[in-house]
Amino acid sequence: MQSLLAKIIAWLAEKAVTVVAIVVLGVVASALWIFIREQQLRERDRTVRQQQIVAELSRQEALRAAAEAQIERLATQIAEESQRVERAARLVRTLGDLDTWWQRWFGDVEQARRNRERAESLRRLQDQAAARLRELDLGRAEAGERLSGVLASETELRRELRALEIAQPEWVRYVVRGWERAQIGLMIAVAAYLFGPSLWKLWAYFLMAPLLARAPGVRVGSTEAAGLRPETKGVSVDLSLWPGECLEVRQRFLQASDEGLKRRTRLLLDWRHPLTSLASGLVELTALRNQRAGTEARVTLADSRAAQQELCVLEVAAGSSLVLRPRALVAVITPGEQRLRLRARWLLSHWLSWAMLHFRVFELQGPCRLVITGTRGVRVETLGGSDRPPARRRINRGAAIGFSSGLEHRVVRAETFWAYYRGHHPLLDDLFSGNGTLLCEQAGRGETDSSGRRWSAAWNGFLRAIGL
Repeated sequence: MQSLLAKIIAWLAEKAVTVVAIVVLGVVASALWIFIREQQLRERDRTVRQQQIVAELSRQEALRAAAEAQIERLATQIAEESQRVERAARLVRTLGDLDTWWQRWFGDVEQARRNRERAESLRRLQDQAAARLRELDLGRAEAGERLSGVLASETELRRELRALEIAQPEWVRYVVRGWERAQIGLMIAVAAYLFGPSLWKLWAYFLMAPLLARAPGVRVGSTEAAGLRPETKGVSVDLSLWPGECLEVRQRFLQASDEGLKRRTRLLLDWRHPLTSLASGLVELTALRNQRAGTEARVTLADSRAAQQELCVLEVAAGSSLVLRPRALVAVITPGEQRLRLRARWLLSHWLSWAMLHFRVFELQGPCRLVITGTRGVRVETLGGSDRPPARRRINRGAAIGFSSGLEHRVVRAETFWAYYRGHHPLLDDLFSGNGTLLCEQAGRGETDSSGRRWSAAWNGFLRAIGL
């Protein structure tokens, strides 16, 4: 119970961390896109605004110079008008001093009249000069107000220009806008992450798997060959090389051999399939040939790197053939000067091959002896027989590493949905039917993928698609 609770907590924690990572990455990506885009637009607008401010400052400086010139001109005119008013006032006072009662009764009457007329004219001139002076004062005040407005506008423009020059990006605003812009897409991504796998498994189990299970089976060979006989198996195996036989083995599996065998290096197992040999590791093989007449030679094979790998020796009789993954092949023993007959069979005409993305298999034809490797050993199963009806054998998908070419291969759906949903069992199992031999890896990995093996699973899927 505690183990199940710990798994549930770990699963919820993983989901929560992934959801947070999706949201954070989405917001950051959206904010970064908005930031870069707006930085370009903002830089362009800032440059344009700076140019406009510089042009406006030039215009304001011209207005300020004109206003200062007008104020100076008005000041000069005010001074002149003030002097004119003052002179007119002095003359009026002088003429008023001359207009006495003595002068009016005993003086020159005509001169007195002219003085009075002149004084009246001077008073009118004084009034006009005073009115003109008031107008000039009002104009100077208006010009001063315009100059103050120009100076205030110029100060504001210079402040804005300095602010544009030292403007910094607002990171918080971009993050907020990034979230506002990407929240719908992020919600969809989170929902797809949380519920997408469950929906996919429901669709795969209840819709896709039954269709695949109804597809016709694939049979590589046309005959039901029964000439596959296991000889021995174990962590290490001892082989007998009879006179004329040749053993080609991967170098790391060759542990010991009798002295006197002819040795040479074979670059590729089959030059007709160089890429297959490279991808399967069947390169730089050691070839041992027993050229001693009437004398048996002994060779011991074992995996020098992986202790869990066990070997199985299988004899393929003449006229028999075996479909085998080349990666499981460790060594091959052929009689005389014969070479291993390796044939690639494409299955492009079968609908099941396209549905399962398994387009090619390799068929090995006898007579030969094969040394096959498998994790914790290879299980050899015999289906049917000469005295028994054809059998049907269901195994976990990916556990089969080889089978008689006469067996029919198809897929069937997993027995329970819950086991598939929790990842304890692959969606499909392999079903073999007919008479023949089936080779299974004891600890096959199947198709169940964990989050830490996704890239490895993708690579294994590609190799399986091309028959490796």
